[in-house]
Amino acid sequence: MTGHPAPQRVRPRGGLGAAAVALSLVLSAGCSGPQPEEPFYDGPPDAVTAIPADQLPSLAAQLKSAGRTVYYLGRAAHGLTLNSFADFTDDGAGFVASYGTCDPGHDGGCAEPVMVSTERWEAEPAGFGCRPLAPQLSVPTLLVSGEVTLYTGRHVVRILDELDGDPDNRVGAEHALALVPQLRELGATRPARRLPPPDPDVVAWIAQTCPQPSPSAG
Repeated sequence: MTGHPAPQRVRPRGGLGAAAVALSLVLSAGCSGPQPEEPFYDGPPDAVTAIPADQLPSLAAQLKSAGRTVYYLGRAAHGLTLNSFADFTDDGAGFVASYGTCDPGHDGGCAEPVMVSTERWEAEPAGFGCRPLAPQLSVPTLLVSGEVTLYTGRHVVRILDELDGDPDNRVGAEHALALVPQLRELGATRPARRLPPPDPDVVAWIAQTCPQPSPSAG
């Protein structure tokens, strides 16, 4: 695969989708600016300026010294070059790596074609939109709002690939799943063979709110 079609505008929602919209408003690398007749986009309060990808070594060292573990896909994903990184919350609870570039078009913001976020886990109430997937990298994995979501420690790692279509309507995420084997800690030279297992209360929450279907009898 050599590239992605122009992505559709991502609407605000939970998880990486909301982060994608926030991040798209502040990324300077690769996104064209607003048209002269349009106002400049004001990012939400928790958005911060993106960090260029060429600062990866110093960024990895900084995060490690702060005791933070974040994940990305290496220097490229599906032929798309690593674009930039950004924290998308003030308290460091979320971090996103983006690949490729986007064209915001006439109606506003957009998301890069491939994005990976590392966020603190928070329990969502029963009934939220999810579908169990086969475990990835030895940890529980769900499809949540169209995003492939892996649970490790007390964090979630989300992968969004625009080739899978509109996250609000998709029933699968084959392109995002195909990227999972590339996941690695920021600064690592090789992909992770497995991720640390989720904490027991995270496992219990998954079993209660989004359990694997029971095998059919017979």
